[in-house]
Amino acid sequence: MRKDVVVTAADLLGIPSGGVTLPGLQHNIAVGVLFIDTWLRGRGTFLFRGAVEDSATAEISRSQVWQWVRHCASLEDDSRPITRALVSQLTEQFVNLATSRSSGQAPPNFDSRRLRLAANLFLEVVLHRSFPEFITTYLSLESAFRQSAWH
Repeated sequence: MRKDVVVTAADLLGIPSGGVTLPGLQHNIAVGVLFIDTWLRGRGTFLFRGAVEDSATAEISRSQVWQWVRHCASLEDDSRPITRALVSQLTEQFVNLATSRSSGQAPPNFDSRRLRLAANLFLEVVLHRSFPEFITTYLSLESAFRQSAWH
């Protein structure tokens, strides 16, 4: 323990300062969708914007999105509330952008149907009424995944 730092119970219970930005929300959506896409291919890690992402970063990303929707957080950029509709819209935009960028120059193993399935599963997880404990458990057990072509 550091002697120069004093932490009180109030410090631990206080809501941190700082807000949610549109790029932060978009990043979390991308990481969540791409992790699920990677997981559907039987892999556990992927590169995104120069960083190695895995289930741990996907858990953080989807947890933040779930909490922001659940607790009606607002974007710092323009004060828009983070709603189910906004998250759905941004997820759709991400899929459309990723699909259009890959047409004609698709990376190995790219499948636009699988990416769309991953986006739909991501939305199930982050828009679920109760907080799914772990993303991989949810993907393994939920009926939507069990009925998919990738199970």
